[in-house]
Amino acid sequence: MKVSVPSSYLGHESAKMLAVGNGDVSTGPARAPDIGPLWDDGCSCGRVLKVESETFWVLISARCKTRRVVAMDAARCTLAVTMASSGQAFREFEQAGWESASVVAKYHEHISAVTTQSVEALLDAAGIRSGSRVLDVATGAGYIAGAAAQRGADAIGIDFSAAQVQMARDRYPSLRFEQADAEALPFDSQSFDAVVNGFGMCHFPNPDIALREAFRVLKAGGRIAFTVWDIPERAVGFGAVYAAVRAHGSVGVGPPAGPNFFLLSDPERGTKALLTAGFVSPSCRQVPQVWRLSDPDEVFQSLVEGTVRAAATIRAQSPPAREAIRAAIRNAVAGYRRGDSYEVPMSAALATAVKP
Repeated sequence: MKVSVPSSYLGHESAKMLAVGNGDVSTGPARAPDIGPLWDDGCSCGRVLKVESETFWVLISARCKTRRVVAMDAARCTLAVTMASSGQAFREFEQAGWESASVVAKYHEHISAVTTQSVEALLDAAGIRSGSRVLDVATGAGYIAGAAAQRGADAIGIDFSAAQVQMARDRYPSLRFEQADAEALPFDSQSFDAVVNGFGMCHFPNPDIALREAFRVLKAGGRIAFTVWDIPERAVGFGAVYAAVRAHGSVGVGPPAGPNFFLLSDPERGTKALLTAGFVSPSCRQVPQVWRLSDPDEVFQSLVEGTVRAAATIRAQSPPAREAIRAAIRNAVAGYRRGDSYEVPMSAALATAVKP
């Protein structure tokens, strides 16, 4: 069976492979002897390199133009080869975007004034107190780790962006911050009393893997807590942007395919994701937040300058569409005028659960 890889496919000269068999995932360079083609469509790739037990290793060439993947079932083993799949493309896109010093600076200038409003609720949900060992995933500028330390916790922050890590180190020089992948945490199992994550889940290509990693590093009885933007009707700034894009532009342009931005905003999906990762006693609630602005154009400008995914979507539109989108956002924000300023609802969804 052959299916097309999304256009966000990125090839690598190393020709790495991903093979899934018996629930295990392993990666490595394509160095095994070539033992024949898996299909023949005039492409140099798609060749079986070796067979180990029930796992097939298949080469996907960096120069492949047909962009194919192959799925096979052999003795109850499902093989999925996804060389530089859309998930990998999304990971690289997000990481590259958040390495921009200007993007990081604009985010913290404009949007962190909103995201920090739910920090204390997040720490309360995770049960953070003096002596707690806390891992802050997607730490950004380190606000959550810093607030945990103020409670007397032993906090460590990680982020995939070196620019974010440096900002956190500059802001909180007495705390430990490291560049690391939320989907492959560099910590031993059962190392932390709590794992917290403020608005980071929508930046991960595989949120479920990030949750399983959080589960792994938590001690028994430890808690996870994360915030994401609420549904578009309640996180009005982002809701206005995507509504304007749907009305006046094209949704399917810009960034590589990634998880639904509002995937975990739905309490049912958040609960299911936590239970699937192994957690128990999940709960979800809303945390009110407000984006206070002096000009209704600030939402458009802040998202273009201080985000990655939303900015890429807006920049990919035609010039007339961009202007129509900007006007639509301005009109939506204008409805929240309060005196000389604007107060735009930007509610957070807060989810928490326990490792049994």
